[in-house]
Amino acid sequence: MKIETDVLVIGGGGAAARAAIEASKSPIKVAMVIKGRFPSGTTPISMGFMAAVLRDDDNPEIFYQDIINGGYLLNNKKLARILANESKNVYEDLINFGTEFRTTKKGILYIGHPTGTSKPRAALTVNHKFMKGLVSKVRESPIEIYDQIMITDLLKINNSIVGAVGFNYTTGEFFTFSAKAIILATGGLGQIFELSSMPPGATGDGYAMGLSAGAELIDMEFTQAMVCVIYPDAIRGLAPPFDGFVKFGAKFYNGLNERFMERYEPEKMENVTRDVASICVFKEIQAGRGTSHGG
Repeated sequence: MKIETDVLVIGGGGAAARAAIEASKSPIKVAMVIKGRFPSGTTPISMGFMAAVLRDDDNPEIFYQDIINGGYLLNNKKLARILANESKNVYEDLINFGTEFRTTKKGILYIGHPTGTSKPRAALTVNHKFMKGLVSKVRESPIEIYDQIMITDLLKINNSIVGAVGFNYTTGEFFTFSAKAIILATGGLGQIFELSSMPPGATGDGYAMGLSAGAELIDMEFTQAMVCVIYPDAIRGLAPPFDGFVKFGAKFYNGLNERFMERYEPEKMENVTRDVASICVFKEIQAGRGTSHGG
């Protein structure tokens, strides 16, 4: 099947949906092609909260500094600044689209305090439905959706991307999309690792297609490793909501029943960023203070 559009968004998660919504504001044809069913990707299975400047004692500059410090000064400063400056606008967009955020019994927005941040700024969605508003907005917008189609390659003519090809893996039918602009929003590559908390479709398709088409890949070393379950086998690879558990009083113990964070972060204890927690757990395992199951 041949399909013509102006803007083709490849992907079905939060970034893809938001891009399609924005593109559809113009009088052009917009289409989304999705490997799974819409919505798909990592966003729908996330913990369902977003960080935004939502309190009077917080501001974009403080948020920006938290991002930079949490990234050990290695961040892309321009992107970090955009994230901090636009966070409240994105939150308000989600509200307008229909996403609901948790409130207290008095009807005041609940704002959590994530580990590694200097200010509370985590707005939690109701029932972890972060995608609710985005899905509603996509469906009411002039956006064509083609799901269960795996895009395998981008098409080039004279060094310009002009489309994409793929197939519906349930029917075997091949598809050719021609487009004036293509947005790759295919998510990450967590499933190339033995253990991953990401959904099965996170196999790095977009990276591979972009690289093959001549794009430059950067920051590939920054895939985040975090604490996950290795036993029992039934939940092997599951990444518990580390930040949330800690906020409710969770404590880390090693195979010797020692609260080992005292050894590494005596002041913050478990209230650290995910990367720090992972490093500390790894050090305990390497030192032989893990469990009989290897964790």
